[in-house]
Amino acid sequence: MTMSRALVRLFSLLAVAVGLIGLAPSAIVLLATVLAVWIILMERELIAQLGQRIWRMRWFFLAIAILYGLGSPLADPWSGWLEGACRVAILIVLVVTVAVCLHRLPAHELADGIATLLAPLRYLRIPVDTFARRTAATLDAVNDMSERVRALPRGRSALGGVAQICEQAERYTVLENLQLERPAPAPRDLAFLALMLVLLVMLRLLA
Repeated sequence: MTMSRALVRLFSLLAVAVGLIGLAPSAIVLLATVLAVWIILMERELIAQLGQRIWRMRWFFLAIAILYGLGSPLADPWSGWLEGACRVAILIVLVVTVAVCLHRLPAHELADGIATLLAPLRYLRIPVDTFARRTAATLDAVNDMSERVRALPRGRSALGGVAQICEQAERYTVLENLQLERPAPAPRDLAFLALMLVLLVMLRLLA
């Protein structure tokens, strides 16, 4: 298995997603802080994009907090709100990590990385290449569609444009050949993976 740029980024994403399971609230805050510092120092161009993305999800986050808050036991009415805030923080960390890992990663590279990561499943006759292509194409089409929808005029005149964009997204495909190129990971990619692994292991040991 060659360590391509896409594969290293997928490992980083998986490390954070798995490492978040069961973390204490203080550890989640520390992880979020480290991510924020990384973005400020290394991925500053993502700040505006992440702000817009999190702002668009504000009602989803608020709904989660309210659901947990209303389910608080009478003996401890604040426990539900704290749990809801913790769940929202986890989701925000995941959104930020996905943005960092998929930033400037072409769809065909992502498809190649997914196919490489899931290569052992080929022995079970699972169509890994098809799954990888469709997953990468879906993510890329969603990002492209989001940008084009925001550029449409407001009002009923935009409904036809939205329908057309959705139809194009359904037909969106990436290159069939997943072996065209496998760029080596940049030092930044390796540094981010090492930082996440070391930080998550330390948080587990200190818990």
